Amino acid sequence: MIAVLLRYRVRALANSIRFATVRQWWLSAGLGAAFLLVAAAIYVGAGGVVLLRGSGEAGTHLVHEMMLSVFLFMLAGSVPFLAATLLHPGDAELLGVAPIRARHAIVMRMVEGTAACALQFAPIGAPAVVASAVGLGAPSALWALLLPFGLLSVLLPSCATALVLLLAVRWMGLERVRSATASANLVLGAAVCLVVVSQVTGLRLQEGLGSLLSGTTNPSGRVAHWPPWSWMARALLALATGDALGFARALLPAVGATVVLGAAAVWVGEDLFARGSLSAGTVAARATRVASRCAVAERVLRRLFPAPLVGLILKEFRYVVRDPLLMSQAGMPVILFLVPFVMALNPAFRLQAGLDEMFAFTVLMILLVLYMQASILSASSVGLDGRAFWACLVSPMRPGDVVFAKWLCSWLMSSASAVSMVCLAGIALRAEASTIGVLLSAVSGSAAGLCGIGVGISASLPRFAFENPAHRVSPMAMILGFAIGVAYSGAVWGALGAAWFGASKWPEHATAIYLVGGGISALVTLLAVAVPLGLGARRLDTLEWEH
Repeated sequence: MIAVLLRYRVRALANSIRFATVRQWWLSAGLGAAFLLVAAAIYVGAGGVVLLRGSGEAGTHLVHEMMLSVFLFMLAGSVPFLAATLLHPGDAELLGVAPIRARHAIVMRMVEGTAACALQFAPIGAPAVVASAVGLGAPSALWALLLPFGLLSVLLPSCATALVLLLAVRWMGLERVRSATASANLVLGAAVCLVVVSQVTGLRLQEGLGSLLSGTTNPSGRVAHWPPWSWMARALLALATGDALGFARALLPAVGATVVLGAAAVWVGEDLFARGSLSAGTVAARATRVASRCAVAERVLRRLFPAPLVGLILKEFRYVVRDPLLMSQAGMPVILFLVPFVMALNPAFRLQAGLDEMFAFTVLMILLVLYMQASILSASSVGLDGRAFWACLVSPMRPGDVVFAKWLCSWLMSSASAVSMVCLAGIALRAEASTIGVLLSAVSGSAAGLCGIGVGISASLPRFAFENPAHRVSPMAMILGFAIGVAYSGAVWGALGAAWFGASKWPEHATAIYLVGGGISALVTLLAVAVPLGLGARRLDTLEWEH
């Protein structure tokens, strides 16, 4: 019965993908190219790190740190996918009257959400694991064992996320699914950030990147050697030595934990399914007056744009600030900004790391926060209107104006957050004014490009058939946006990093090198904004409404 349900869902997903890609061939080509580019870059980078640190105790630390990162990526990123399937009301009534058990429907939805989440992170996790196995010298005869290893690496964090999500819904009630999903997202995000803080507290920032990639061991936190991610790390190390029996023994606790967590999630989900169809629920009305907060911004915007466009921008802002789930998803990554300052509370760390190293590490955290916030705000923007989007399409406004307003709102909000964090970090860590100015321009440009990619792709692959509080964009749009966003960030910051390195090597040509690096970044950003927004506007202009 579960196989029948999975076949039904796979066919539905395949039909939606075929409908989108047959009419727009560039989506298939772009998806394939972005996946290959990101996967190749991750494989080369992971392989290089393994060559530098892949022997002895350093290799053991490296594998544990890599599996910790993969587990945290899956744990933090699986909430919207699992919420979109477990809590989706689309076919709940049909499944409720079908001659199947509720547990089968829950299992089917868990598998579907896990598969969508795994597909998004496949360009990162799979190449890193394969590169580590190859670099550590795993026998080719045992490479087939990487398949069950990868499946278990995906299922374990997904089952944990599903259990937390369903428990939150059971505790808060079916009528408050949005708040329950936001609470689960906040709890898991805080847990991920606490693990990150505990793990990186001992990083040798003062010794530079060369020492961190050297053959010496990294005296960071011991969290990387804790279960459940340490089970996967020990299994990969056993595979590298050709110990198939040790591989099976290492994975046995992970299999047991996955079964227990999955069974608990199915039991809770079956109980919720029996009480009533899992629906999107409602959001309690708020007494706050968002309109008063927009008064100053409205006066400024009216001097720059026509009144109808200003109305669309303000509507987008009100949608975001009145949505507890979206605000929690966008606000959760800010915890990463606090990581360097929490690390600085350690007296030993303050003595070892200087202000320059701390500021560089803080900038890295800001870039991570910027990427997540821009992706969340921009990818969700088109789906915020839901079934009411037809009002925008039949209004005197052009689809291009609607898409532009959504891009501008998400860009202003994400860049304002990044600019504030850069200023606070610069003041607290006594950075030079010129450095702060360059970073402000860089993060603003990166926010523009990331929001252009998110809005454009979500408009090109809209999801208006169903409304869900945690998943307002089609799975294909999330996967494609993630891959292209990573490729864009790598290209822009790679060009800026190369310009900085070249200017430090040849200071007599520093001005020309910076101009070239900045020009390349600006050109890539311009393309990342113009091309996706134009394609998204064309898609909405020819959209056939789904009733």
